[in-house]
Amino acid sequence: MGASGSGKTSILRALAGLQPIESGKIILEGTDITDAPPSSRGMAMVFQNMALFPHTRIKDNITYGLSALGWSKQKIQNRLDEVSEKLKIQDVLNRYPGACSGGQKQRAGIARALIRDPRILLLDEPFSSLDLNLKEELLEELSVLQREKEMTMIYVTHDRHEAESVSDRVILLKDGTKLADTTMQNLYEAPDTLEIVRCLGSAMDSIEVRADHGILISENGAVTLKAPVEDGEYTAVFSRKIKGEKDKASFLLYDSYGKLVFRKNG
Repeated sequence: MGASGSGKTSILRALAGLQPIESGKIILEGTDITDAPPSSRGMAMVFQNMALFPHTRIKDNITYGLSALGWSKQKIQNRLDEVSEKLKIQDVLNRYPGACSGGQKQRAGIARALIRDPRILLLDEPFSSLDLNLKEELLEELSVLQREKEMTMIYVTHDRHEAESVSDRVILLKDGTKLADTTMQNLYEAPDTLEIVRCLGSAMDSIEVRADHGILISENGAVTLKAPVEDGEYTAVFSRKIKGEKDKASFLLYDSYGKLVFRKNG
């Protein structure tokens, strides 16, 4: 998760073998796959624009290239039936992409990735262009698929609400640097630095305060709080609840270096 330009898509493309890396290694289950060709990595990628062939029927988009892998016609048909049923697109298989809705094209793009039964599914902001209701519907379907198939999914997004919906673990990026590797709930309850707080944006409310003998006073004097910290300037942050959690907030205090020095939940 991160803003545009943070490096999310570059990481995804490197994992898929579509972009070389200048340093480091990519290790998958103990095996170095840094220089392995994309076809041998056992990964499939869902692109932001779906990249469907416009003059090819949906069913042929989904099964494209499988015969070249040595799949029999029967195996291809069986897998097509399975993924199209799970993604509810049986009735559009004979249509061309131009005759399909945005949601149908997104489902077709996911089906094309899933039909190969990959070890890891890579998703590059696949629902960013959809309206909120459809996005929530597809996020729920994706979560169900992940649980059913017990498949690892790496999902790129700039939207913290999407991250809340689908993630077990979140890596927060900024300018190519990892700021955090944790859960969304931990990000809200105890972000380690003020920089993380700022990345979370509207999920957090903050005010500048001054500590005087354990009493925190806001700049206009309207807010006073207690905290066992040394006298000085601080930033006080009130986190909002994560979706589905009990309605409680965390009080967080950061020093002038942006380091978390005090936290109180509830």
